[in-house]
Amino acid sequence: MTWRAIAGSVAGTSHRRRGVPGQDCSLLDLVGDAGEILIAIAADGAGSASHGEQGAALACQQLHGRARWWAEWYDSNLDMLNVDVVTKWLAWTHRELETEAQRLGIGLRAMACTVLGIVANSKRAVCFQIGDGAIVLETATEPLQVVFWPKVGEYANMTYFLTDTTYDRNQQIVVIEDEPVEVALLTDGLQRLALQFSAQSVHAPFFTPMFERLAAEPQGRALMLQQQLLEFLDSPAVNDRTDDDKTLILASRRSQPSIRNLPIDP
Repeated sequence: MTWRAIAGSVAGTSHRRRGVPGQDCSLLDLVGDAGEILIAIAADGAGSASHGEQGAALACQQLHGRARWWAEWYDSNLDMLNVDVVTKWLAWTHRELETEAQRLGIGLRAMACTVLGIVANSKRAVCFQIGDGAIVLETATEPLQVVFWPKVGEYANMTYFLTDTTYDRNQQIVVIEDEPVEVALLTDGLQRLALQFSAQSVHAPFFTPMFERLAAEPQGRALMLQQQLLEFLDSPAVNDRTDDDKTLILASRRSQPSIRNLPIDP
């Protein structure tokens, strides 16, 4: 059984009121003849960064390119993918952001962005993150849980960025040797809806109906659900609780019929 997956990003209402573009970016890819490898990357440009949306887009493109090259070169075998390899991906992407900032004649801080991602097949998952947002994962032996709790800075509304000179001190990378079943990636605009901060756990009612609906789709990209996902992310039920940009990537290897529709009430 291979993946069913969907991704969407919507600009926050605060950005639209100011007439500025959304600063989130996401890339979703299913690699291999049967789409057996999931590559999901999300990045969030800092609100205070003048070129944050460009930084987020470049980070997604570079990390996706590295991950896809690995998956194709090793013929969908992730056994050799480890912390050291992903550390090199992040270092390469940091350097590419530096190069682009120099080309534009701006400081690297102007392209500040957080980043999170997962590369997974039927046997293992490799997850990485710098900054806030969350990767949520259910495996064959563990229930749905947050892989890394969102990492924030010393003060409120602060976090860490891939563009920081000390980014490598705050990068989080883990190899999970277990069968991934359901995966979600979300940027910080959805944190208060999708996570329980008091218990540092997943708010399961946010995810369960969406995973059930996704599992009813054919394998591959769930294109029929794309508009529903975007409408959900831009619905009053969501926008009344967050005015930030919102990105959500969902992937499932579970197959079960469902009559639920998106959007849902968070």
